Amino acid sequence: MQRAVGYREIGCATLAFCDAKGDLISAIRFGRGPDPKKLSLKETLRKDLAHIWAQHPELRLAKVTDADSDNWEYLATLPDGPEILDFFHATDHLADALAAVHVDGTFAT
Repeated sequence: MQRAVGYREIGCATLAFCDAKGDLISAIRFGRGPDPKKLSLKETLRKDLAHIWAQHPELRLAKVTDADSDNWEYLATLPDGPEILDFFHATDHLADALAAVHVDGTFAT
């Protein structure tokens, strides 16, 4: 991928806490920029997650990200938990697949 002149990478993340039904209880949001390779963001997340688990080891982890391969590599370094493609990127991929099958733009059979 070719970057524009003056390109500066930023990163954002959220630690979300949900109840047994999946409803959001609270969230901690992070942002870093410029942050090449999101290194400081990843380290902050790793430390905060370790701190939270030290206090609440019963919590389960679900890892959600977009399609960037660097994000998936990072998630693989975290403790076990399902790795999930976020809804918006998943629907983009689904739309691309449907368009490939229905090249005329209709879904009629």
